[in-house]
Amino acid sequence: MFVTAANFFDPRRATGLFAIAVVILTSGLYVVFDYYLDSVGREIAGSWLQSEAVAIQEGNLLSSISKNQRVLLSSQFIKGIKLVDSTRQTAVIEFGQDYDETIPSNLKAGKFESLVYGFLYRRVYYRLPVQPDLVLSFQIQSDFLVRAFVATVAAFILLLTFLFVSIRKIESKRIAAENKNRILLGEVAARVAHDIRSPLSTLNAVLETIEGLPPSSRKLLTTAILRIREIGLGIADHSKLAMSESSSLRENYGDEPMTAEPTLVADLLEEVVNEKRIQYPRRSDDISLTTSSEARAKFAIINPEELRRSLSNILDNSIEASAEGTSVKVSIYSNGEFLRITIADFGIGIRKEHLMRLGEKGFTKNKPNGTGIGVHFARRALMSWNGKLEYESTIGVGTTATLQIPIVPSPAWFREDLRFTGYSTIVIVDDDPTIHSVWKDRIAQTNSDISVEHFFNAESATSWAVQNRDSANGCLLLTDFNLNSQTGTGLTVLERFGLKHPSAVMVTNAFNDNDLRRRCEKMNVKLMPKSLMNTATF
Repeated sequence: MFVTAANFFDPRRATGLFAIAVVILTSGLYVVFDYYLDSVGREIAGSWLQSEAVAIQEGNLLSSISKNQRVLLSSQFIKGIKLVDSTRQTAVIEFGQDYDETIPSNLKAGKFESLVYGFLYRRVYYRLPVQPDLVLSFQIQSDFLVRAFVATVAAFILLLTFLFVSIRKIESKRIAAENKNRILLGEVAARVAHDIRSPLSTLNAVLETIEGLPPSSRKLLTTAILRIREIGLGIADHSKLAMSESSSLRENYGDEPMTAEPTLVADLLEEVVNEKRIQYPRRSDDISLTTSSEARAKFAIINPEELRRSLSNILDNSIEASAEGTSVKVSIYSNGEFLRITIADFGIGIRKEHLMRLGEKGFTKNKPNGTGIGVHFARRALMSWNGKLEYESTIGVGTTATLQIPIVPSPAWFREDLRFTGYSTIVIVDDDPTIHSVWKDRIAQTNSDISVEHFFNAESATSWAVQNRDSANGCLLLTDFNLNSQTGTGLTVLERFGLKHPSAVMVTNAFNDNDLRRRCEKMNVKLMPKSLMNTATF
């Protein structure tokens, strides 16, 4: 019990500070109220004795007390009056409340003496100089003063409680913010350390393909890549320490929502697969991608960079888990409501008890330097988009990761198909000759009577538009954005032609550029990804 009390009043604890503050405050208020009661009691008794000094000198004390009893008892502070014979300790006369008649023995004649008899309860004594055996006793109390004291203490306690609670909330928020920042910093560091491996591997692969590079330059680049890798490993070590220090706090904070936007998932997946083919040149033929026609033009509301990282990490795991010459099959298809991405390898497989723990932070298997953070973040990202990540595996057969993401309607800027009806001329502006060949074949398959004009830069296209104003007004313009020309971009061509939807379509790989989308929207021009050229409906 004593230990509990000591802990409760420990000033190093918030409860201890609060308890000490309440005790000090209550004690201080009591001293003030008791002093006020003592002063009022002495003043009332002194005023009465002064007004009745003549009657007391003449020995008419009893008649004076009787005459003034109503006046005395009308005060809310005087509850009782007694004239006591101190030699017998008996009351000669008394009014008001009854109380103990005992008189202190050390009272001096002609002087007031005030003594405490309880909680805001005092007695004022006065020994008569003319008759020392007689002592006047006044019982000083006030119900109003007691209520005022209790109300004041309660108000101060409430105020202190409010202040302590407010301070604790502010302090808790500050500590929470510090912990959260530390956690986020650890996660970002871990993510950087984890994700940096893929681009470094790509750099190594590209470096091997460069011919004619001086040995000194090659050595310098190799050293730089190794140095970056070492820095990444150092970041990983620090992040593990930060995360271990904060792991007990992580569960107190919800995951921050990631910025999401409508994204053409199949196009993004193709970019990641192509990156892996460069990153793993000896496995490039092992990695295949199959995209169903239903999934090619489907959008999902996701964070593109998060999905890119997630796909990259899962693909890394599949490639590393399978031997060279063994297939890694990537596919994407639509079942109407969801896009499903599967990444299947034919490697060593994962045991059932380990499969259940995939995605758990810090858990990894069959990877000496693995952290498990890639799958953890991938699963968390998919959940934030109302999707999911699932694994199936058989020992000795392989593992399949399935990412499922809800499909959303296509955004307003997107153009999935083209209609040539009503156009006699199609103008194609692109700096890549192979694109012109693709367009030529697609148009010929659809309508051989349409006239096609091919231009490789903005200047030649706009010159034709000026010279053929009538034809330009009724043509369908298909232009790329980046024309690698000093004479302008695809936007320049659109402005010079002065065409409006549906007479122009920006066919470009830069369709993810938000600024380009806004400018095309102002011109009422749709965008089509180049990846859809071979599959779009004409």
